[in-house]
Amino acid sequence: MHKISLIIYGAGDHAKVIIDLVEKLNQYNIVGLIDDAKPAGSLVLNYSVLGDQTILDQKDKKELLHAFVAIGNSLWRREKSNFLTKNDFNLISLLHPFTSLGKNVTYQSGTCICAGVVIDTGTTIGKGVLINDKTEIGYDCHINDYAHIAPGVNCGDNVCIDTMSFIGMGATLQSGIKIGAHSFVCIGSHVTKDVPDYVKMAGNPARVIEKLY
Repeated sequence: MHKISLIIYGAGDHAKVIIDLVEKLNQYNIVGLIDDAKPAGSLVLNYSVLGDQTILDQKDKKELLHAFVAIGNSLWRREKSNFLTKNDFNLISLLHPFTSLGKNVTYQSGTCICAGVVIDTGTTIGKGVLINDKTEIGYDCHINDYAHIAPGVNCGDNVCIDTMSFIGMGATLQSGIKIGAHSFVCIGSHVTKDVPDYVKMAGNPARVIEKLY
C-alpha cells in the first residue's frame, strides 16, 4: 500500500502521542518533524527534527503536501495551522482506531481524536480540535475550532464548547450548557451552568475564579 508523506509540526511531548497514532493508522510515512525551538537533527521516537518553519521553503512541496500540527497549546496550534494552510499544505485529521463515533458525527481538518474517546451521534467538531484519551461526549454537542479537551472529560448532551476553550482533565460538563470562547475549566471541575468567555472556572460546582482578559 502506498503511504502518504506527512510532516508533523511540533516535536514536544504531544508529538510522541501523534507519532504513535499515525503509526497505528499505517496510512502515512512521517518524513520528519518541524519545530521552532528544538535543533535540527534532534530525535523524537526515532524521527528527526528537520528544522524550524523556514525549512519548508527549502523542501520539495510535491512530496510534502500533507501535514499535522502536534501542539497542545491552542493558540500555537491555530497559528501554525494557518501558516501551513497559507503555504498550500493539506492539514489532515487523525482518528485513533480505538475510538467510538456515533452516527452523523463530523470533524474538520487538523482535529485529533485520541484513544478511547466515545462521541455520541450528531456531534459536530470544528478545525484543529484536540480531544484526549478516554473522554466521553454526549449526543448533539458542538465543539468549535481549536478547543482542547484533556483526558477523562465527561461531557453531557447538547453541550457547546466554544472556540479556543480548554477543558481540564476529569472535568464534568452538565448537559445543555455552553462553555464560552477562550475559557479554561480546571482539572476535576463540575460545571453546572453556562461559562462566559475568557474566564477560568474551578470547583464543584464550578465558579469563576479568574477573568482572562
